[in-house]
Amino acid sequence: MNPKLKLPPHVKDMLGVKYEKLTVTELLPWEFKSGRKHYFVKCVCDCGRETVTNALYLKQGNKKHCGCIPPKLSGYHQKRQQFVLGN
Repeated sequence: MNPKLKLPPHVKDMLGVKYEKLTVTELLPWEFKSGRKHYFVKCVCDCGRETVTNALYLKQGNKKHCGCIPPKLSGYHQKRQQFVLGN
């Protein structure tokens, strides 16, 4: 990590912490978008792939993996897929 990089304490504490399937390996410089600072982190998933995500999404639990797990179908779409596949 760059020693000149100024990060708030709640982002600094994320280094090495595991959130669901993602482990934070690197803290990245903030980016200015939509009038606000956004902090990003580089993570390694349990499957071995690396991904970069917003630190806030990770802390809130909105980002749980790199995309290696397919999304779950629910309600209408699940019943429709069963009908189409004939299961």
